[in-house]
Amino acid sequence: MTPKNVSDQPSDSVPTRRRAFCYITSQSYIVLLAHVDYPHLALQIPGGTIEPGEAPEAAALREAEEETGLSSLKPQGLLGRATFDMRPYGNKEIIDGFFFHFSVDEFEFGQTWRHDELHAHGGGGPIRYELSWFAIDNLPAVHGNDARFIDRLPCASNTWI
Repeated sequence: MTPKNVSDQPSDSVPTRRRAFCYITSQSYIVLLAHVDYPHLALQIPGGTIEPGEAPEAAALREAEEETGLSSLKPQGLLGRATFDMRPYGNKEIIDGFFFHFSVDEFEFGQTWRHDELHAHGGGGPIRYELSWFAIDNLPAVHGNDARFIDRLPCASNTWI
């Protein structure tokens, strides 16, 4: 069985998976998610696999809505693209990551909510998340490369648009 969205390559090479990542901000705050069923995992930004034929920005918007339950997300653009070799972490794949910025007006300081992603990539049951707003200038540790382009957010430099 061939995984979705992995390029056709000889079996001795490393497959590449395209992923979209989402910085969702309001004022100078950003949404981070925690996995309810896996509390040992670090906080993350929303994101997931870009399906075959799907544009990266469309995938980012879909993943952001699926994982947060937020609506009325306003696209602010692509902040960067990066490639990550996941073999040192036990995954035989290369990630081709697109990092997008979305803003939203649905913001309450200190707000935390739970949301279930019902259509997880690769199947399986719902994925339960707990989401919270964090001040961008005082972020806790986040997963892997999730903070890679955070300094490119307009609000990260106190020049919020």
